[in-house]
Amino acid sequence: MRGARGVMAGIIGPGRRQGKRGAVSRRAQDRRGTFAPLRRSITPVGPIPGAIQPPGNAMLKTTTVFAALLIALGVGAFITSSSPTALLPAYVGAVLLALSGLSSVFAAASKPLTTVAMVVALLGALAPAAALLNRASQMSALALTVNVGMLALCAALFILHIRWYLQSRPAAA
Repeated sequence: MRGARGVMAGIIGPGRRQGKRGAVSRRAQDRRGTFAPLRRSITPVGPIPGAIQPPGNAMLKTTTVFAALLIALGVGAFITSSSPTALLPAYVGAVLLALSGLSSVFAAASKPLTTVAMVVALLGALAPAAALLNRASQMSALALTVNVGMLALCAALFILHIRWYLQSRPAAA
């Protein structure tokens, strides 16, 4: 039996080497540091040239500032009129604030979250625009002011998002 074992000990499979106690797997060798010189360190490549970069702090700060202004507009209108519909700008501002907060926490998802914030800004601009087109003459002075303020803030934020996307896209070759 011993002779057969000695013969079989010379035939080892791929990824194994003959040790004192028989064949040793690569994993076991790696744990012991045998393959340490073969390991390669992974170095970060950096940004891919021509790729759209995630939003920087400037766009996140801009979205946060516009969200705070919308919340202030909505809360101020609610305090003045005590009407729950006066809080609509605050709701849009709260959504934008949540999106910019999530975008700053989850850096990998910042581009999709910035896109969602852009869509929220567009919808926030279209809602008061439609209300102004339909019944501007029937609105009170406060409602007119709130709608025009929300339209101006959301439209400005949407335009800033579009400018950022156009500046950060890859150059045409």
